[in-house]
Amino acid sequence: MKKVLQKTILALFCAFIIIYFLVQLIASLGNTITVSQSVLASYEQTDDVTGYILRSEKIITNDIPGIVYTSLEEGARVKKGELVARVYADSAEKNIQERILEIDNRLEILADSQIDTSYITSDVSNLDNTIYSLICRIRADVETNSIGSAVKNRNELLTSLNKRQIIIKSVDDFSDEIRRLKSEKAYLESSLTGELGRVFTPYSGYYSLSLDGWENILTPTLLDTLTVDGFSDILNSEPYIEPDAVGKVFTDFVWYTLCPVDKSVSVDYTVGDYYSIEYYLTSSHTFSVKLDKIISQTDSDTVILVFSSNEIPDGFRYTRKQSVRIIKKRFEGLRVNKEAVRMVDGEQGVYVVLGNTVRFRKTQIIYTSDDYYLVKQSKSTDADYASSLMLYDKVITGGKNLYDGKIID
Repeated sequence: MKKVLQKTILALFCAFIIIYFLVQLIASLGNTITVSQSVLASYEQTDDVTGYILRSEKIITNDIPGIVYTSLEEGARVKKGELVARVYADSAEKNIQERILEIDNRLEILADSQIDTSYITSDVSNLDNTIYSLICRIRADVETNSIGSAVKNRNELLTSLNKRQIIIKSVDDFSDEIRRLKSEKAYLESSLTGELGRVFTPYSGYYSLSLDGWENILTPTLLDTLTVDGFSDILNSEPYIEPDAVGKVFTDFVWYTLCPVDKSVSVDYTVGDYYSIEYYLTSSHTFSVKLDKIISQTDSDTVILVFSSNEIPDGFRYTRKQSVRIIKKRFEGLRVNKEAVRMVDGEQGVYVVLGNTVRFRKTQIIYTSDDYYLVKQSKSTDADYASSLMLYDKVITGGKNLYDGKIID
């Protein structure tokens, strides 16, 4: 009987121990929380469409028979009466002029490559960083077909490489090469038999050798009377390039992008508002543009968004038809997981961990995705700044029995 009593007491004691530990385990599980850090994030609402570039363009013509040669770069700024092209009897003369231009460019690079004796070996590290940066920029230029920018960065790269050779004592200087190039230039110039004539621009602006036949049709004055059907007719017509044209000049800083879109898309746009546009041929630059007007007609499901800009960045390609991305709206704020946001006493917010204490922080949602929110990042001048969610706060995404002021282990 005594043994039975001992076994019963032992069993009850073991059951008590098991129950005690189960209670402690459940309690500890109730205190288990998971957190994620609030980080700065952004989201853009965009429309990918086709854009048509429209500018004030004046054709430059030449009535002298022969081979026309211009040394101007695409987009070069020109003044009225400035020389834009030379006319030669045959292509051999043109080739000689091209070689002379190459020599002048090379001489300029070598002149910029000269350094004084104050440079020391430790400067190689800084120069290597510059060289690497220029290589990356050239690669980006090639990917976006930014030819003018690529040429400029290439020249800077060659100059930096030359300076590096002098610093590490691979060469003393480039005086021998400079003399050789000058000698070659003098010989080439003496072999020229002469020009048949020169072409001067009657306009001031930005020069372009690229002609597509729309220069006299797609002009800013067209916008006053343009209709949706009329624009479609223009695009379906055959452009005409004047046979004696040697280039054109953009005569105004303001230029336009016309984007045909469905009427349902246009409801997100407001005339007079500013938007951002990325041009895929020049993806390294985003333009701020103003929506000047929306062209529509009752019997068409298509409307034309007319954007204007006065930005003229180096290396931009004004190809008439381009794929563009319109950034309608950009949201920037603190990113938090959806499961973290809750309502407490009529206030929307999240719980965060400060030290070993749970605190409630108010939030204002500005954008909603499938699995996260972007919430407004409060400024230090805001009245509710101290009680709002802040950057890098540890936001609680999982936990039970949470309340403001709770102490956690």
